Amino acid sequence: MLKKLTFFILTFLTSQVLAQYKTDVLVLGASASGTATAIQAARSGVKVILVEPNNFSIGAIAPSMDVPAFNFGIWKEWKDAYTKKLDSLQTDPRVALEGIVSKVNNLRYFKETQVVNIVKKGKSWEVSIQKNGSKIEKIKADVLVDAFFDAQQSPVLKAGIVKLNDGHIKTISKYTPIEREKPYEQVLKLYRSSGATGYGKDSTMLHYFPMGVFISAELDNLLFVSPQAGLIGWQADDFKNIATWVNIGQLAGALAAYGPFFDVPTAKANVRTTQNEVFVYKGLLYPVLDVNTTEYAWAAVQKIIATDMMKHDFVKGKFNPDEHVKPEDIKTILSELHPRSRIWFIENPIQELTLKDAVSLISFITGREIYDMNRELNSNWKMKYELESDFKPDNYVTKKEMTIIFDTYLNPYSIGVNMQGIFIK
Repeated sequence: MLKKLTFFILTFLTSQVLAQYKTDVLVLGASASGTATAIQAARSGVKVILVEPNNFSIGAIAPSMDVPAFNFGIWKEWKDAYTKKLDSLQTDPRVALEGIVSKVNNLRYFKETQVVNIVKKGKSWEVSIQKNGSKIEKIKADVLVDAFFDAQQSPVLKAGIVKLNDGHIKTISKYTPIEREKPYEQVLKLYRSSGATGYGKDSTMLHYFPMGVFISAELDNLLFVSPQAGLIGWQADDFKNIATWVNIGQLAGALAAYGPFFDVPTAKANVRTTQNEVFVYKGLLYPVLDVNTTEYAWAAVQKIIATDMMKHDFVKGKFNPDEHVKPEDIKTILSELHPRSRIWFIENPIQELTLKDAVSLISFITGREIYDMNRELNSNWKMKYELESDFKPDNYVTKKEMTIIFDTYLNPYSIGVNMQGIFIK
């Protein structure tokens, strides 16, 4: 009896040592993207561990914060924290970022910690680590994120969990130069599933990033936030922008948290829910340069681009909000999402839409009374929607105005899409 009891105790204690840590998300590498991933995942409501083999975040050399960037989300928070410290002795931006990390609930940060081994066990990951040369410990995690910028340093690649193919990891989507330059001409509408955006090597290069680009196509619950992900056909420095990688990390964090939070594989994450999580934490989905971020229309424009209701110039970052809307601009997508609209277009063979036409179209689709819509729009036009024009039914409707009308009365953003950007009806 005593031998059995001793065996049980030893077995129990051994298992406690070997499985010392249990977390929802494990992020390997405190790069800019990895740290942002860890911050966002923890804020999205799951437990996170961030592991870094060195005793510093980001890299051995302090990064430049003077890069072209959209000042949103975690990047803005980091830059603001760094700016506040410029008058003190702690001017290193890495110190500012670690200050943010230290205040995030449900986030543990292990520095000087080596990854010894990685094993996929059922639905979970088991990662052996060694902190400061001490004994081997283990972390069990639901989702694993590899955020090593250099493929040669990637613990997942070193372990042979997945392999590079022509320098890239097999992911469920690919982002190529043609996806950026001619997104509307592609069979897959990946731009609809974008969850991050940013500049490339300079202010002339703009990017959006579909979610599936960072999700492994080979193993469940494995993400890569690095140039070795599904970024195909680009030059080495086309993504050399630390702010952009912070934005990518924020998306990856929202994705990583979705699986454990809703108990589904990462590849099955709901695109709209994940995009909304990015919105909640003040991130953005699309590179829009000609709509002021303080405007009421800003959020509506971001969402409307995700629905195809209004086209956007992804290369130049131009939404062209003051352009007049022509029936041909919206007829195809409305016919797909609201087949009843086809009748309206047949009965109203016009070349340009007035506000009167726009209200008539929405009324025909939804059954809303035209009088009520006119009254609501007139009331909200300037006070709520912050539009500079007057609400006059005979005026031609602009893209910005039509975006607000669509968002208010049709809410096309509520129609789901999958990772490939195909509508889920």
